[in-house]
Amino acid sequence: MVYKKALVTGSSGFLGSHIVDALHDNGIEPILFDSKESTYKKSNFNEYIGDILDFSKLKNAAKDCDVIFHFAAQADISKSTYLPV
Repeated sequence: MVYKKALVTGSSGFLGSHIVDALHDNGIEPILFDSKESTYKKSNFNEYIGDILDFSKLKNAAKDCDVIFHFAAQADISKSTYLPV
């Protein structure tokens, strides 16, 4: 299968940002999704800022995507102890 468009959740993080670059370098349009704007993006990519639990926003971002790379996570593990959701 030839991918044309890919959603990357957690796109402002270390792994997600490198996947975004690799997709772009290989001619695949990356769609970025994270809770904060990416400081790593090199081009004018379509970027969605929101909560991964917001199904409506996530569904909108994933529209017409051929594949999803899921890297969204809680970066601060200790925060999960007192705020598990």
